[in-house]
Amino acid sequence: MAKKFFTILKTDLAVTNFSQNFELIKKTFTGLESAIATAATNPAEDTDLPALRSATIERLEKIAGITRSSLTFSNNHKTDGLCSLSEDSVTILKRIQTEAKAELETLEFLFEQAEDLYTLTQIAAGNPIPKVTEPEPEVIPEPDEIASDES
Repeated sequence: MAKKFFTILKTDLAVTNFSQNFELIKKTFTGLESAIATAATNPAEDTDLPALRSATIERLEKIAGITRSSLTFSNNHKTDGLCSLSEDSVTILKRIQTEAKAELETLEFLFEQAEDLYTLTQIAAGNPIPKVTEPEPEVIPEPDEIASDES
């Protein structure tokens, strides 16, 4: 898995703006949870559950990543002047990180339940379940194989 890099919040103003945005995002949590439940119980509505999962989880992971990166940067640069976050800002970031992680756990569980319900409903209705296959591993040629292919 490729390493992800997140924005680092280095000022109290950036943390305040991030916090205000997160408060707006939090207002969507109940609706997200409801959408997942609806998608699980109404498969005929063509809701793409994997796409819904990817979109929501990715965005919450990004929020958690921004808080984690910002807290790490702040902690590593307390004395050198590169990061001037106040204790209030650090507290705000820790709160956001906790809340984002909690919502991530909730959504992951809801998606698991939705996928289980969908699969079991399909089996009960006599519908075939698509065979899940593992992707073929990527074969990386050895350096001497590359050289021999070029000659």
